[in-house]
Amino acid sequence: MGFVYLSVGDGMLTWIWNCSIRRFVLIFSILLILILSSYLVWRDAAQQTIEKLYQQDKANAEQSLLMQELRYSSVQIQQYLTDASLTGDAESITDAKHYAELLLAQQVALTKSGEAEYLTKLPEWIPQQVKIGEEMTQAYLSGNKTRGDELMKKDPDGFDWLSDQIGNSVANQSKQLAQASLAAQAEIKKQEQALYTMNAWFSGVVMLLVLLALFSLRWKVNHSINELRQHLKVMTETGNNLAYRLPTTNQNEFSQVASMLNGLMESLDHVISTIQETSNVAARQVAELRTSSASTEKGMGQMFEQADMLNDAVVEMTDTLRNITESTHAA
Repeated sequence: MGFVYLSVGDGMLTWIWNCSIRRFVLIFSILLILILSSYLVWRDAAQQTIEKLYQQDKANAEQSLLMQELRYSSVQIQQYLTDASLTGDAESITDAKHYAELLLAQQVALTKSGEAEYLTKLPEWIPQQVKIGEEMTQAYLSGNKTRGDELMKKDPDGFDWLSDQIGNSVANQSKQLAQASLAAQAEIKKQEQALYTMNAWFSGVVMLLVLLALFSLRWKVNHSINELRQHLKVMTETGNNLAYRLPTTNQNEFSQVASMLNGLMESLDHVISTIQETSNVAARQVAELRTSSASTEKGMGQMFEQADMLNDAVVEMTDTLRNITESTHAA
């Protein structure tokens, strides 16, 4: 396993060394953008989930308020009907019917706003409870206590049985609603904790990637500059050896600089070679000119000597002709 990690590390260093700075920055930027985009997508999904949970918790709170009103209405129905059976007050029966209508309206509202499986029997039980309550009241008021007790304690479908069924249904629905609210709040806490953890992980990963990129870039630049400096030192120490070339095995910017320096050295070598060749040609031409000048000077000296000899010959010829002329005149 260590050998594998070492090989991967060497491969990464080789890639960083061979990669150009522009490409390295581009790849790192693309990687960072991909990570940021993925994080933003996940965060938006998490925030939407949390928002839905908050809305659900709000709906649970509204349903809890309706359940409290419904519970109060059911208690009031039972209380008013009980009072009516004892006092014979007609207004108590009217109030009981009013709360019965209110309770049924609340049951419909709860059914529309969410699940209300324990309240499905209320539209059947509430009217039956009011009807039996009225009959029980009339029986007690007419002095028929036996009939009144029968209507109250009949099992099933008696007044007390119906009251217990309604009370149990409301209690079970309230319990279910409270459990749903607690579950929603626990899920909200869980999602918020996950979002906080993800934010911390994302910040750490981004900081680590940035530090790693800066370290890699610094290592790459320093290593490249040191290698270039060493080769330039070798070039300087070789003196007039313009045939030395910097290595250009990589594809990074420093290899491009080395290629430009190699091109400059080739140009200088070519210029110096041209100058040397031109100097050699000029030296040969000067030597030939000197030789030609010496030959010309020698020829001119011979010409002057011949001219002097010719002049002497002309003078002698003139003297001879003069003597001959004088001899002729004398004869």
